[in-house]
Amino acid sequence: MPEKNGLFYAFNLRFSFLNRQHVELLQKLEKESASGRKTRTRIIMDALEEYFANQEKAGEMKASGKYITEEQLENVKNEVRAEVYQECMRMMAGNMVARNSNILPQSGEMNQQSTQDRTVNDKDDYDIENDEVVMSNIARWS
Repeated sequence: MPEKNGLFYAFNLRFSFLNRQHVELLQKLEKESASGRKTRTRIIMDALEEYFANQEKAGEMKASGKYITEEQLENVKNEVRAEVYQECMRMMAGNMVARNSNILPQSGEMNQQSTQDRTVNDKDDYDIENDEVVMSNIARWS
């Protein structure tokens, strides 16, 4: 029967010699208390504190970690929507710049090449692999 005193509350802790887990824990408890680092009471108190701390932590995680509010969900949706929009705009702008860079002449160089191309195009037996201007453009563009 538990003892009640003005300074402490005592109760019995029973270990069953028929339960292997109880025997192992009792041996560990006795070994630790015999080393003199902690008393049996301190070991049990530490174990109880850790147990209840884990219980509280599990309850808090269960209550707060499962659900988000509608406002938080809307914020996440808006952030994702903005990022997707920005990425699409970057891709479209990059494609437009890439297309336009092939069309615009560069410092008169294209004008000279275009006159050479016109003279070469006038011939019926045009071989693109022998045209140095075209091949240099292909090498530069790739």
